[in-house]
Amino acid sequence: MIKIKRGLDLPISGAPEQRIEAARPVRSVASVSYTHHRA
Repeated sequence: MIKIKRGLDLPISGAPEQRIEAARPVRSVASVSYTHHRA
């Protein structure tokens, strides 16, 4: 687990719309991995 000690608080209000929209079929996907090693 990474603990964040500093940051920016953004005042976001409301809730996301619960809807699904039509879209083109997916042709490819990617997976991005970030590994953090401490020395």
